[in-house]
Amino acid sequence: MSTFMNKAICLSLALTLLTGCTNSAGSVGASSAVSGVSGSGSDLYYEYTVSGSGKAIRMNGFTKMYMAGSGAVRVEMLLGIDTNGAKASTPSIVLLGDSHTPTETIELDDAAKTFTRNHIDTAAMGVSRMRSNSVVTRIGDETWLGFHCVHARIISTIKMGGFFSIVDTVDIWKSNDVPMQPGFRHWMEKFQARENASAFSPEVAEKLKQMGCEGLFVRLESRGKDSHTVTALSKVERRDLPAGMFKVPEGYREEKAN
Repeated sequence: MSTFMNKAICLSLALTLLTGCTNSAGSVGASSAVSGVSGSGSDLYYEYTVSGSGKAIRMNGFTKMYMAGSGAVRVEMLLGIDTNGAKASTPSIVLLGDSHTPTETIELDDAAKTFTRNHIDTAAMGVSRMRSNSVVTRIGDETWLGFHCVHARIISTIKMGGFFSIVDTVDIWKSNDVPMQPGFRHWMEKFQARENASAFSPEVAEKLKQMGCEGLFVRLESRGKDSHTVTALSKVERRDLPAGMFKVPEGYREEKAN
């Protein structure tokens, strides 16, 4: 995963949000008038929790996303892995992007003090050798952190040649009520449409739109035969973020992308 949206969404979509009706803040349930946004400022900060399990493995972590009013974006991701009782942490991933240059992202390696520019081949995105047949169902209107959202379910049968066939279920909650910078909304929708094309049937993005499942995803839950991953929005804050956090730190050496 070398692009900003691949990592930000796929890890999030590794970033995945639950059915059930409770009255506690952050639950999916009846509509609420409570706003999930705190703080003040012209920039935005989002935090997602990530958890998952598979055969003899568990993971827990978080994704932090900083979105400047200028269109600059910074994403930080960290996962803790437990394999048969042996615990480890993955290296922290830091990605920089900008809605004005949507085909380029920068990955920082703070330990090595290096950075890598990733140029995205938009023509190749969404191209896959896998064939997928997806069924999309609108589950209903719910809330998350006080935001109204639409919950949809995507059940996909994925085939690759004659080698294998798997069935994956993805539940996604999206909300137009979560504040986003206008430039990033356009960028996100464009990349999500391309990513959906490689993971689901081509018509999935349009079906979600018709169902009103649009905006920022607030929860994503992915279930396969041997795995279960949940990514959930846990915090939205307005802030005034320093411009320097969206730039390559001074003294970092550039490395060529693989």
